[in-house]
Amino acid sequence: VRDISARLRARTRAVIQSAVPRVLSDAASFDAAAARLLELIGRSLGMSGGEVWVLVGTNGQTMTRRATWWDPDFDAGEPGPARRELSHTGRGLPDRVWSAAAPVIVADLTRDPGVLDPGVARPAGLAGAIGFPIPSYDRVIGVIDFFSPGRLSVEPGVVEAMGDIGCQIGHFLERRHTELSLEETVVHLTEVAASDSLTGLRNRREFDRLLVTLPRQRFAVFAIDVDNLKHVNDHFGHEAGDTMLRGVGRALATCVRGWDVVARVGGDEFAALMVDVDPAQAAIAAERMRVTVGGMSLSCGTPRISVGWAVGRAGTDPREVARLADAHLYEAKRGGRDRVSGGAFVSRGGVATSPEWAVRSGWPPEPADPAAADGSGKLGEVPVRGRRHPAHPTRP
Repeated sequence: VRDISARLRARTRAVIQSAVPRVLSDAASFDAAAARLLELIGRSLGMSGGEVWVLVGTNGQTMTRRATWWDPDFDAGEPGPARRELSHTGRGLPDRVWSAAAPVIVADLTRDPGVLDPGVARPAGLAGAIGFPIPSYDRVIGVIDFFSPGRLSVEPGVVEAMGDIGCQIGHFLERRHTELSLEETVVHLTEVAASDSLTGLRNRREFDRLLVTLPRQRFAVFAIDVDNLKHVNDHFGHEAGDTMLRGVGRALATCVRGWDVVARVGGDEFAALMVDVDPAQAAIAAERMRVTVGGMSLSCGTPRISVGWAVGRAGTDPREVARLADAHLYEAKRGGRDRVSGGAFVSRGGVATSPEWAVRSGWPPEPADPAAADGSGKLGEVPVRGRRHPAHPTRP
C-alpha cells in the first residue's frame, strides 16, 4: 500500500501556501496555470499523472478537459485514448467527483475499473486514483484528478489540503469569468456607443474619432447625402424613410473594402473613410456608391444620393479633407443632385484650396498649375492671396 499522507503533508501545505497562488497570479491563461498546477501538485503527492476538468456552456451538464500532466519518468506513458468532454452521468472518476461534490478516492483501480475508460488502468500501469472538486459557491465547476502507480491510502489532512487548493482554483476561475464578462460588456457597450441604432453603421462620434486617428498614409473622405428624403417622409411616412436609410446604409457598406468605414452622421447624411487610395480610386468608389444605391428598388421609390469626395496625402489634417469633401458634396447637390464631385486636397502654407470653393467664396485664386490639371480629377495647387481660406459655407 502506498501511504502518501505522513511523508507529503508538509510539502502539500507548502504548495497551498505559496506555489498555487503564485502560479495562478503569474499565468497568462488558466490553461497554462492548470498544466503547471498539475505538475506541482502531482509531484508533491507522488502521483504519475493528472487532469483538470472545467464546466463549459450554460446548461451546466458538460465539462471539458483543460489540462493533462504525466510524469515523464512514468515508463508506461499516458493512457490510451481519453475523453476530452464528459457529461453529468456519474460514470468515471471526474463524473463521480462531480456528482458527489466531494473528494473520491479509489485505492485500487483493479477492483474498480469503471473509474477509467475501459482497458486504461492495467495497460498504463496505474493502480490508484483520487479526485477533488473545484467548487464555486454552492456548485462544482471543475474537477482535479490524479493517478498513482501504487494503491492509495490518504489521510484526512491531505484531503483537506486538496480541498483548499480546489477552492483557490474555483475562486480564480470565477474571477476570470467575471473579468471576461466585464470585458465583453465593455466591448458591447463600446460597440453600441459607436453605432447608429437605425442602420447599424458607425455613428458620427465614432467616425470623427476614427478620422483624427488615421495612420500616416493617403486617405479619402466621402460626404454623402440621400437626395429628397423629406419627400419620401412626407408622402410615405417616416417608417418608409427609415427603410430607405437602412437600405442606403447596406448598399454603401458593400461599396468599400472590409477595413474601410461607412457611417451615418446625420438624418440623411452618410460618410465614408478609405485608406491607401489615390484620387482615381476614390472617384471610382464614389461613382460605385452612387450607382449601387441608384440600383435599389424600394416600395417608396428608388433612392438617389449625391457624393462629394476628397483625397488627402499622408499627414494632412483629416478635418480639412473632410471639409473639402463637404464642399464637393455642395457642388454635386447644386449641380442637380444624384451626382459625384471630388478632388485631391492640396495645401500651401496650411491653406486648403479648391478652385470652385475659392471662387464661390469670393477669393479669386491664381491659375492652377497646368501640370497638375491633367484631367485625372486632381486639383492643382491654388494659392489664395494673402489670407486664409474662409469657413465652410452653409450647406443647403
